[in-house]
Amino acid sequence: LARAAGTQALDGLVPDADGVLRVPFQRIMAATPLLVLHRLLRGKGFHPDRLDDILQAIRQQRTGARFPGQGAKVFVDRAELVIRPEQEGVRSWRFSSWQELPPEAPLRVVPSTWDDVDPAAGPATAWFDADRITFPVELRPWRAGDRMRPDGLGGSKLVSDILIDAKVPRDRKDRIYVLADAERIIWLCGLRMAEGVKATSDSAKVVRMDRSGT
Repeated sequence: LARAAGTQALDGLVPDADGVLRVPFQRIMAATPLLVLHRLLRGKGFHPDRLDDILQAIRQQRTGARFPGQGAKVFVDRAELVIRPEQEGVRSWRFSSWQELPPEAPLRVVPSTWDDVDPAAGPATAWFDADRITFPVELRPWRAGDRMRPDGLGGSKLVSDILIDAKVPRDRKDRIYVLADAERIIWLCGLRMAEGVKATSDSAKVVRMDRSGT
């Protein structure tokens, strides 16, 4: 019966497009917690003692606690346990023109005009004044210590603080990219543009950028 309860606790839960599985704490605690964790993490290199540690972190609501396994990482978030596949290395791309942007980079750049600008397009899309971008440009994961001047703020701010303010889940933070030109970070992709680079009605050249992925 206990094993069946552990199975039922996971009914209907499926990974998202990135293979990330989010399991509400209530699902775990409502059944037999260690059996549920065993089923969730079977084959991922977690010793039974480690399952005890994860369960304690859940009970103590230790948001941010991380447990690396084999091919997967486990995070204790605010109200759920997050199981994310281990990434196979982190990539960055540097280019001297938009034509050099490799097709595998998680960014799409489309020449546009001011008339194309759609404020309802969502945070993964941004329109830039092309003449305000200085090559070379680099698309890379954000790093500790990165700072930018977000549009409308009137000063600089740590990227890490912007991510906290935006309540970006901890397991997603290491998948956030920045786009930096030769002078500064111009886009915290999907979150904030830098001051002085946004397209306006006076922009002679406009480029639309779409950040693909998460």
